[in-house]
This record gives sequence, structure tokens and C-alpha cells, in this order.
Amino acid sequence: MTKLQRTISAGLLLFCIANPAKADVVLYSQSPLVYPPGQFPPGHDLVWSSMPLPPFGNSLASDNFRLSSPSLINTVTWEGGYFGPGTQVPISNFNITFYSDAGGKPGAQIGPTETIPFANANQSNLHNETGSDGRSVLVGDYSANLPTSFLANANTPYWLSIAANIPGYSNTQTTQFGIHIGQGGDGTSFQEFLGNTFVRPNDLAFSLIGVANVIPEPTSLAAWAVMGCGGLVYCRHRRKGKES
Repeated sequence: MTKLQRTISAGLLLFCIANPAKADVVLYSQSPLVYPPGQFPPGHDLVWSSMPLPPFGNSLASDNFRLSSPSLINTVTWEGGYFGPGTQVPISNFNITFYSDAGGKPGAQIGPTETIPFANANQSNLHNETGSDGRSVLVGDYSANLPTSFLANANTPYWLSIAANIPGYSNTQTTQFGIHIGQGGDGTSFQEFLGNTFVRPNDLAFSLIGVANVIPEPTSLAAWAVMGCGGLVYCRHRRKGKES
């Protein structure tokens, strides 16, 4: 075996063993927070609206997170609710988007917005809770596998938004969908509402599931793969040249 072949073999071996198949684990979690009826602190609410509100504009709730190791996020779970009134209405899909941090608020979008059909969001555990205004909110649990895994670097702040699309929303169908408040983060979240921005006094309820300790990162793995494939092609052509 030549020196080049040994180098290629080592590269391919590294490519295969650097990230052996691992089971998904919970990378990050903010559990739902529930206040007893009539005991919401001032300025707090059970869910924060996160959906288009035609013809008035948009509402988008988002929250920040950071992971302790480089990780691939494969699945997102969240808790949300129908409110105003709290009855279930058709949702066409959810949009899940990641952002960089811009001084404590969402910055530039990272990667594509993942569109999750409602049928793939696994709605479950529908139950009623009481909002800050005393009205009932129909709350459910949701989970979705991301079509494209999101690579999060270690100790780097990111933002996540989850928005529902309710095609029938109008002046006569006023039910909205919001993300449930949570706990376990920094105690605040962010909302863009009809052109205005607000810092909300609660986390949002969501969790991130995937593969932790991704080493090396995919760019490094890709480099090894290219080197290995290119090297193998080179060796094959060189061998053919000697034989002729």
C-alpha cells in the first residue's frame, strides 16, 4: 500500500468513525409553566400569539437557547394553544425557523424555514387551561421531525420561532394559535406583533431533540469525504496508467 493510499484509508476511516450512529437525546428543554386561574402576574399570559393575522399583519413568538456541545437538532417539540375563543380550528401547517442572536433578540435567519404540515405535527393531549383573562385556552402538545437537521455550535445563542398558519382567520373566525409559556431558560421571550416588538416575561415551552457532541462538524467530514473520494479516483487512474 502506497503512502497516498494509506492517507486515503485513514481519512475514510476517520470519516466513518468520527460520528458513529447515535440515538437522539433531549438537547434542550423548557417545560410548560401554568399559573392557577386568577394568579397570573401582571403582564403575563398563558400563550403568546404566533401566526399571520390577515389583513392586519403578523404575530411571531420566539425564544432563545444555547447548547453545551455542537449538536444536530433533528426534532422540535412544543406546547401551544387555541384561544379567543379556545376552540380547535383547522391549521394548515407550522413554520419552524432558526435565527442568530442580535444583541438579545432574533437576528438573521439561519437556514430555510421548515414547513411542517399539520398532519405531521402530531397534535396530542388536547386539554383546557385558563388564560390570564379567565377564558379557556385549548392546549395541545406537538412534535415535528425537521426535514433538514439544524447544526448548532456549542455555547452559541440562537433563536427559535414556531408559527401556525390558520387559513380561515378573519374578522368572523377570530381563533388564534399561540405558543405556551414555559420555564427553564432565561425567563424571557420575544414577540413581534403587528409591526411592534415586545420582550415577554416568560420563556416559551419547547424542546430540542437530536445528536449531541457532533465531532468533527459536517464541514470537516465533508472535507474528509472529498479527499477520500478524490484520492480513490486518483489511485484508480494511476493504476490504469501503469497497466497500459
